[in-house]
Parts: sequence; C-alpha cells; structure tokens
Amino acid sequence: MFDLVPDELQRSVIDSAREVAEATLKEGSAPWAPIADSGLLGLGVAEEAGGVGSGAAEEMLALVELGAALVDPTVLASMLAAHLLAAEPTLEATADLTLADVLGGSRRIALADPWHWGFDDRGFDGAATSYRVVLPLGGSAPELAVAVTPDGVALLRLDDVEVQRGFDRTAPVGRATGTLLGEPDRALLDRALLLRGALQVGLTRRVLEISREHATTRHQFGKPIGSFQAVKHHLAGIAVQLDASQALVAQAAVLVDADRSDPVVARSAAVVAGRCAVDSCRTAIQVHGGIGVTDESDLHVFLRRAHLWEQVLGSPDHHEEWVVRHVS
Repeated sequence: MFDLVPDELQRSVIDSAREVAEATLKEGSAPWAPIADSGLLGLGVAEEAGGVGSGAAEEMLALVELGAALVDPTVLASMLAAHLLAAEPTLEATADLTLADVLGGSRRIALADPWHWGFDDRGFDGAATSYRVVLPLGGSAPELAVAVTPDGVALLRLDDVEVQRGFDRTAPVGRATGTLLGEPDRALLDRALLLRGALQVGLTRRVLEISREHATTRHQFGKPIGSFQAVKHHLAGIAVQLDASQALVAQAAVLVDADRSDPVVARSAAVVAGRCAVDSCRTAIQVHGGIGVTDESDLHVFLRRAHLWEQVLGSPDHHEEWVVRHVS
C-alpha cells in the first residue's frame, strides 16, 4: 500500500517551490534566477553527487507548483540532465557539461523530442532525426538539449537550430538536428513523462483557481455566476479531471521511488494529464464567457502552454496507443 499524502519533508518542498513560483512571477524579475538559486533542480539527485537526495515524488510536487506559475519549460530539461550526468559521470567530458553547472542553473539546456513518435516502419532513428526543441526563455541559444525519445532520454548536441514562431510566446521553439551523446536511458523515460504530467497538473489547478475566483466575483442577474448550474457543472468537470490526473501522476512517482516503475502507469498519466490540461483551459474560457477569449484574461496563455505540453514528449494519442498495444 502506498501513502499518497505528503509528509513533512514533502510539505517543505511544496512551500519552497511555491516561493520560487511566486518569485518568477514578480514584475521585472529574471524568471530563471529563483529556479537556479533554489536547489530544486537537484531534488532527485543523490546528496553525494551534490543534490538534495529526494525522489521522484518530491520532484513531482515541486513541478506541480512551478507548472501553476507557467515557469520556463526547460526546467524539466535541467532536472533530467542532472539525472543523466549523475548516472553516467563520463558524460561530463563528452558533453562538456558538469553536473554542478546544471544543479546551479548556470548552464541552460533545451528540451527536445523527435517530431515523429509513431509506430510505423519509420520508427525512431537517433542518427537521422529532426528534433522539435523548446529553447530557454531569455537565454542564449544552448548547445545542448535533453532529448526525450521513444527509446529513452539522452543528452543531445544541437546542430543547425532554426528558431520558429510558436503559439506559446513564453516558450521559444525551434527545429534542429543533433547528435545523441550516449545511449538513451530507457528507465528515465517514465520519470520524464510523469514530471511533464506534474507541470500539467499544476497548470490545471491554477486554471481551476482562476475560474472559481471569476465565478464568485462575476455577477449576472444580481447573482454570482457560480450559483448557476451550468457554471457549477463546468467547474466540477475541471475538478474531477484534475483529481484523476493528479492521482495518476502521484502513483507514477511513488512507483518510481519504490523501484517498481510501470510504463503503463507513466504513459497513462501522460495521457490523462495532457488531455485534462487542454480541456480545463477550454472549459475555463467558457466559464469566463467573452472575456475568456480576450487579452483581458490570461487563459489564452494557459491554453497555449497546455497545447505545447500536450505535444512535446509525445502526444496523448501516441501514449494511449502505446498502452493499448502493450496491454492487449
């Protein structure tokens, strides 16, 4: 039996992550600086390697809080890079990147995945793949990325990065080719998917909070719109989806920490959390009415980020098909 209730240490991680999230939202601040100074990038790395010595559950809880603040998506790349370097120290020389640089946040790393995640004969070929790359916000173009592929997670030396116009203005994207540095770590793929799910859970939670606040302060016909049954149903639908995605992501994290990582659970969490984030943003826009589709509301920012996370690291459709094929 697993205990999914945060303990005292985990509550302290949540509090620290909330402080970091609030610091990234302050006007005029450098959004990456609070993350780099917090120590959160080394949460899952052993103490003897310079990290905090916690597990996937603590990383998950921290990223839920950071996801609610729409932090730079490359925070996930730095966390995964730390795991790769801690597991294979020889990568430091190959990549010209030290674990200390990653844990301290001084080296920015992009997040990459192959454009093609299908099951046909093309498959995944690390030597001939074009990558979609999420670039650090406000930083110089990085030379390295963490590539999350169908075969696992690996460091990627980037070549010919072509910056493109993405739909999420807070997350620059590009297309690039590159060279994988070493064999992909297949076991790290489950962790990558559940941590992405944590960011999506945080996004969904914040969207629900915004919608609930609007429903209690916006009045029509002399009543708050939250008193109307249709609006109640919308908010309840978001809450139910949030509970489901949060439970699956938490279960995947607990299984990783118990050395019982299950790719079916991790990919199921990726499916549910991904669809939940997008659906909740669309529903929240309906709750806000006409305001929801204007710049007066921030919901379009959350929807854009939800769509980005839905596609990066494999779409929900891909992971759902993988689960179906695996269990049938």
